Amino acid sequence: ASLIYFNRWRRQPPPVCSSLHKRWLTRPGALTAGLRTLGRFSLHVVSQGVELSRPEDNCFAPKTLTWRREVLMSIDEIP
Repeated sequence: ASLIYFNRWRRQPPPVCSSLHKRWLTRPGALTAGLRTLGRFSLHVVSQGVELSRPEDNCFAPKTLTWRREVLMSIDEIP
């Protein structure tokens, strides 16, 4: 049933995105691989676990159980 909500994903970045954000959102390949080209990349898991979907998770039906992982990414130790 929640597959219906995937139709809300955007095919293009919203117009309010800067050109830099648009380039990162539409570049081919993995985000991590692209970030590694900028310097020493590190990722720290801040929290993770099962929780109910949030309003900003508009690809899921309300109150759907989701696995959420919050991470801090850094390049050359700069978050």
